[in-house]
Amino acid sequence: MSSVVRLTSKSIDGLEVLSSELRQLQTFLKSEVERVQSEIENALAGIKIIIETIAPWVRAVVREQILNPHNFVGDR
Repeated sequence: MSSVVRLTSKSIDGLEVLSSELRQLQTFLKSEVERVQSEIENALAGIKIIIETIAPWVRAVVREQILNPHNFVGDR
């Protein structure tokens, strides 16, 4: 086999290995994107629950402050 053929063959083999590694990396990155998106959605759902839970309390405090501005605990 001539040196040109061997060099070409090695180059093609190297490119095939690189291509395979890039496909594996792409698959990994896609799964990581899905995982992170899921974690973000879960965090946002948790934040929504917290907001919905404390909203009535916040409204009550604001209403009390408006109705009785001199009795508001935060003014002490």
